[in-house]
Amino acid sequence: MDADKANKAIMATFVALAILLIPSIASAGSLIGTASIQAPAVLVENNTGSLTTITLGVFSGGNGTVRILGPSEVGLSTNQSAQIAARYASAYLGKNFSSYDFNYSILNTSGSVDGPSGGAAMTMLAISALSGRPLLRNFTMTGTISSNGSIGPVGGVYDKTSAAKAAGLSFILVPAVPADSIYDELYFLAQDLFKVPIVQVTNVSNASQFAFGLSNPTLHETNFTFAPLLNLSAVPNAEFRCSNRCNTAPFEALINATIAMSRNEIGRISQPTFSNAERPLSASVSQLPALVQKGYLYPAGDIAFLDYLHAFYFNNYVTSTSQGLAKLKNISGFCSSISIPNLTSSNYEYVLTGEIRQQWAEYTLNSTISGYNSTIETSDDVLYAMRLAASAYAWCRASAMLYNASAGSGYDVISSAHLSSVADARLARAAAYGSSMYYTAAQEAMSVNNYPLAILQADYAYAISNASDTNMTTAQLLNASASISQNATFGLWATQFSNEEVLYASQARTATNRSEALGDAQNAYTSALLAQQFNTDMMLIASNLTPGSAQQLIMRNATPSTALSATDVETAVIGLGIAIVLFSIILYFIIRIVSQPEAKTQAAAGKAARQPSKAKGKRRRKR
Repeated sequence: MDADKANKAIMATFVALAILLIPSIASAGSLIGTASIQAPAVLVENNTGSLTTITLGVFSGGNGTVRILGPSEVGLSTNQSAQIAARYASAYLGKNFSSYDFNYSILNTSGSVDGPSGGAAMTMLAISALSGRPLLRNFTMTGTISSNGSIGPVGGVYDKTSAAKAAGLSFILVPAVPADSIYDELYFLAQDLFKVPIVQVTNVSNASQFAFGLSNPTLHETNFTFAPLLNLSAVPNAEFRCSNRCNTAPFEALINATIAMSRNEIGRISQPTFSNAERPLSASVSQLPALVQKGYLYPAGDIAFLDYLHAFYFNNYVTSTSQGLAKLKNISGFCSSISIPNLTSSNYEYVLTGEIRQQWAEYTLNSTISGYNSTIETSDDVLYAMRLAASAYAWCRASAMLYNASAGSGYDVISSAHLSSVADARLARAAAYGSSMYYTAAQEAMSVNNYPLAILQADYAYAISNASDTNMTTAQLLNASASISQNATFGLWATQFSNEEVLYASQARTATNRSEALGDAQNAYTSALLAQQFNTDMMLIASNLTPGSAQQLIMRNATPSTALSATDVETAVIGLGIAIVLFSIILYFIIRIVSQPEAKTQAAAGKAARQPSKAKGKRRRKR
């Protein structure tokens, strides 16, 4: 408490000194208002959040001059933010900006300050000083400011929330981010850890409601929902329309194992720290057995996968740069240790879809690790890297499970070179949508002549990019997706994507608002495109799988023979000898019959007596 009083005394002294100095620097007029705020900053050397006091004095009779009086070094972006803040605040209040001068002072013991993240706070100061309305003293805020008053994204929210907690502040205003995005999840984690309400605001008007005490923030301002609960009563039973390799037992076992894996990881979430994360995740995974019972195997597995990913992130987050890098490398080692099974005539769908996910994981890990040390400046950056690591780990776990589910009978196969032209065409089509993880993975697969994998990765690149670029309405999306997916029946994955389209279409039709309906319709459309592409291309792949060099038959609980034994050779030689003798005897009697037509009765009797021996020789050859 003594330290808190000392800090307040220092701040008060600084404000008083700043106000006394301002008139001597101001070009003209008199002081009409002052304001101050504790603004958060991050020391990038050690990912530590801190609070710094910003004060503002506004003078009448000015000419629209905006100054930052201290510290000694102020970056260009900070100066620009001060200019925008003063201009927008004047317009917001209906005042003439050119009639005032604005003098900001930033208390920073390091002697330098840079970055635009103080723009929103500077705007609140200008509104307060110009209007005479005092800001609350128990909050802080961070965010950039634009000329139209919108508050833009910043980094270091985790560290800044930590600083707000240490200072005993009641809440922090931050830029709004897309609901249920990675950044929203980061806000959720920081709020749950520090128990400081993180209030997302979109613009100055929105922020003013909290900054001037017109609205009271709560811990529920950030409410991450993870996977929204399904309206299961609206979901029809899935149709079983698979037309090739339609044994779903291994696939169902795989999906149930994924659900169990997710449930176990959710159960590991520490209580009560992340109870707000555990509850919605448990609710999400609990609906999945009913979805499986309705026949939606892959959609249930997909939701379980996402739930697992979120739970893994909350169980394994770190903010230390060195610990984060160690986790990335550990996960990379795990992914590299997973062996890819040989492709057979019956397991190719499992193996290829496992390879797809393993490639995604490797891409994510490699790109994250390669730039890790050069891009990490705040704990937000470490947490973002950990979120990517969680995705990679979940993909590798899924790959391992797909490979395990691929065990079974079938011939060793390799892909025909005829698929090369198909892969070229799929890559060309995907290239039109720009670079992506899926497109890069397709290129890498193509570089090692893995044509089936290149085709399917390019299918993902096309389907996902196409769906995100569309401008269709909800109704148009639903009509298009139903038409596209209705004939996707070849193989497990095309069928499951087709069923997923039906699932999300049913949710779109019963959604409670237009935004939810559009989101579900877009999911349905993406699933329909994947169903269509996998139907076409799995059929092409299946028809272009040729026997491997060993032409080996893979069977459960059996060791395939690679050479004939001595006994087998002896038996074959004896059989051949007997066949030759029988043939000679038969030929002899045929000659006698032709040359002695007068002995028809005796020849007929001889033929009847010898016929069983001929049949016996044929049976031996068949064995």
